Amino acid sequence: MKSKFKANYNNTKAESRNIAKFEMPVEDVYAGKVVSYAAVFGDDGSILSGGTGFGFLVEYKELKFFVDDQYCIDPMCECDAVRLVFLKINERTGIAHDLFTIRVHFKNEIEIDDKLTRYTKEEIKKIYDHWLKSDPQIKDILETRYRKMKGVGQSLVERHLSKKSHKHTAGIEQKKIGRNDPCPCGSGKKYKKCCGKPK
Repeated sequence: MKSKFKANYNNTKAESRNIAKFEMPVEDVYAGKVVSYAAVFGDDGSILSGGTGFGFLVEYKELKFFVDDQYCIDPMCECDAVRLVFLKINERTGIAHDLFTIRVHFKNEIEIDDKLTRYTKEEIKKIYDHWLKSDPQIKDILETRYRKMKGVGQSLVERHLSKKSHKHTAGIEQKKIGRNDPCPCGSGKKYKKCCGKPK
């Protein structure tokens, strides 16, 4: 019990250090730029930005897919989704290549981006379903990570606000998004049909 408590304490401490180290312009936070979980909490950064970190490894029919999970970290956005980039790594060069992307809404459906890939939507759905069956806790893990990444965004905003006096920052942090502009969370929908939809 004591060793379990100590491990949890050390993990929490390490996560707090990673959050404190992570830097990103606050304008990008408000614009809904997606950030890889590995970029914040990985030891060597995300595989997509030249590091070696990735979120998950999925094995399907003797194929290995590396999955980079990415999140909108704007604390004001209620997109409630994760972007999963499925990658293959060239063993000779070590370079990662995007194969396809899935946007998973925690309460609804999934959106599959099958552009520029040799996989059909049906094949992508099979790979994703196989992953969920092989590890039923994946959705819970993704939701936990979503909340952590929103906390990262909140931390960045608070740090930004603490550096500026209130009178200099009041009303200028958040860029106005038009109703017909693309939603900053990356869904591809108009803002009014996505995060800007009346609750």
